Amino acid sequence: MEQQTKNWQAQLCCCCKPQFTSVYVNMTVVQLPCHSICVFVCSKIKHDDSLVSHYTGLPDDKTVACLLNFFHLFNTVFHSCSIISLSHEDQILLTLMKLHHNFTHTHLGFLFSITKVTVTNIVSAWIDILHSLLFSGILTEIGIPS
Repeated sequence: MEQQTKNWQAQLCCCCKPQFTSVYVNMTVVQLPCHSICVFVCSKIKHDDSLVSHYTGLPDDKTVACLLNFFHLFNTVFHSCSIISLSHEDQILLTLMKLHHNFTHTHLGFLFSITKVTVTNIVSAWIDILHSLLFSGILTEIGIPS
């Protein structure tokens, strides 16, 4: 059994080994894909304002929540494809990380366990929504010059 454990652990990335080891030792062998554990999601950082600020550029989770609530007031329609692999909260986090850090789409895809094409679709869609709601919708309505 110990030899099986070592062989199985060798196939895992370093960040997943602790989670998979406990699953393997305490239960029968359940092979979970690596990306099911190594996903970067908003819920992992939203309780730490310094992490929220670091990744998004926004001061705290309340600001991110306010932004989310603002988007929910409008019927946001995506271009041609429906992006259901991530929640809206995680899509906004991904987009803010792209804007704040200019991470590559490959890196963001790795962090969120999605394809590079999905990252491109998410970023494009949310940039359009941000522009429509914040620039065209608010700034021009109240007369603030660009």
